[in-house]
Amino acid sequence: MPWRLLVVALLCALLALASLLAGWRLVAALLLALGSGVFLWARRLMTPVSPARGLVLRGQDLLFDDASGAPARPVLSLDDRFGVTMLANRARSRATLALTSPRSTFFVGAWISPQELPRCRDALAAAHTVASDERALEPAAPDGLPLCLSGEALVRLYEGLQRIDPACTERLFLTDVRGEAVTLDQRSLVVGERVLDLDAALDWKGLLFQEGAPREVTIYQATQVRQGPHELSFVSLMPALSSPLDPGDLPPQDALLERATQRDLMLLRDVSAEPPPRALRVAVDRVFMLPLRAALHTAPRQRAAGAPRSVV
Repeated sequence: MPWRLLVVALLCALLALASLLAGWRLVAALLLALGSGVFLWARRLMTPVSPARGLVLRGQDLLFDDASGAPARPVLSLDDRFGVTMLANRARSRATLALTSPRSTFFVGAWISPQELPRCRDALAAAHTVASDERALEPAAPDGLPLCLSGEALVRLYEGLQRIDPACTERLFLTDVRGEAVTLDQRSLVVGERVLDLDAALDWKGLLFQEGAPREVTIYQATQVRQGPHELSFVSLMPALSSPLDPGDLPPQDALLERATQRDLMLLRDVSAEPPPRALRVAVDRVFMLPLRAALHTAPRQRAAGAPRSVV
């Protein structure tokens, strides 16, 4: 390249000038410095660049490559039904994709820089707000190390999965602590053998309750749902340190994202209540409580009091 020829010509001129002005010692020093520079430059060129860890879409499988040379490990099969749920903190500076299927759950995280925000804003507006200290925002890959993409890379993955299956963002596959499947699939929410129709009227409300001895009280969040003969309560632990309502975690100055966070804060409002019967409880991870409430919120509301209970 021309700039390299210019550098070589300049070095030759300096050597010639040094030989005229200062004799052989300075020339030797300059030659030694030049030789060291050439050696380091050549060594850098010959040093292989370590491949990056990351996700690879191959055929109908999403794979994780740990850059060790071992075969990439599958984390999601795109042949089966799968769900994609975007989670983000209130400031929309961190986000995670929860990739769920009937067989597994896999999280992929990202830090969103202010420069990336305009490109990511539409996807982040669809995200469900979680507390900034949620561990789901710092996911680990199968090799145990953090897996964190750039904001733009996460959005490309999100949009790519939507192109493969446009309904994937309306699905969520969970399992409660008893091993019972909890499946949100577009307009139905299935818990074991109980089926809630999201196109039919139902009633739901957010609750807070506590259990335990006076000095060891545990606070829970619940979503009580009634439809026809069915009644159940999704239950999760409240965050220990903060919540999505934390005023210190302010949303960005963007009208679209502010409306999204206000939507979520409305869905997260709870009222204090007595603990629901244990037979009606369905325990879920707290980061999925808001996605479940958002799906229930799309159903027609029914305000019938005293709906009959059934334990299936």
